[in-house]
Amino acid sequence: MLRAVLLSLIVMFSIAVTIPLTMTTSAHGTNQAASQSQRSWRRRQARLRRKRAWWRRHRAALLRRRRQMAARQSGFSPVAGRETVSPGRGGVYTDPRGMVNLTLPAGWDRAAVNGSETKFTIRAADGRPVGTAALAPVNLSAQAASGATLVRGAGRRTLAGVPFAALRRTIIDKIVMGNGFVVNDAEREIGGRRVFAVVTSSSADQSSVYYFTEIDGRLYCLEVSAPSHMAVPLAQQTEQVIASFRAVNTPTGPAIASGAGQ
Repeated sequence: MLRAVLLSLIVMFSIAVTIPLTMTTSAHGTNQAASQSQRSWRRRQARLRRKRAWWRRHRAALLRRRRQMAARQSGFSPVAGRETVSPGRGGVYTDPRGMVNLTLPAGWDRAAVNGSETKFTIRAADGRPVGTAALAPVNLSAQAASGATLVRGAGRRTLAGVPFAALRRTIIDKIVMGNGFVVNDAEREIGGRRVFAVVTSSSADQSSVYYFTEIDGRLYCLEVSAPSHMAVPLAQQTEQVIASFRAVNTPTGPAIASGAGQ
């Protein structure tokens, strides 16, 4: 009997000692695994941060190179003292004939000059091209101006003596070969200046707006083209450009036909 009691006490003592040791070992193993997992997570986060930083530097370098290439390819040599435009930063621009100047919003880059027409590339804040613009004087022959059919009740409304119907006809003649069509036209006032706007669209989901306005007796056309979803934000910028039109006091040269009137 005494032997059985002693054996029972020995077994109970062994169990009481073994259980805390097992729990301590298990807790130590769990803490070690958690610490290793935390260190691994931190290393992954550090790698991701380094990778994101590298991609940001890479994109910034690509954007700088693209802007530098666009500036080199423009190949424009302005008349001294007439060009204060910085690429992508807007500024005051004077047309090649020196008869009108305008203020460009940020993101409007002068791209090329072809005769009397100046073309611009319009960029988003990240440098992506989102549209184009072209500014040119308009010269219509007397026959074209007087022979135009009055459309949509244009009546006797004119700009620089040219009926609105004749201006609308020049746009139709220009876009018909590209499967384009006129969406709407309207007379507006922008910055205190009378403007006749013709909105067109094409099968390629491209929208163009032709703004005709008179500056010191001369008729100009500003054409802005962009994907249809960019039409509204670019229209706001374009109105700022039109409101900034100012005549330059220089002798008037011979009229040159614009792309809109060809």
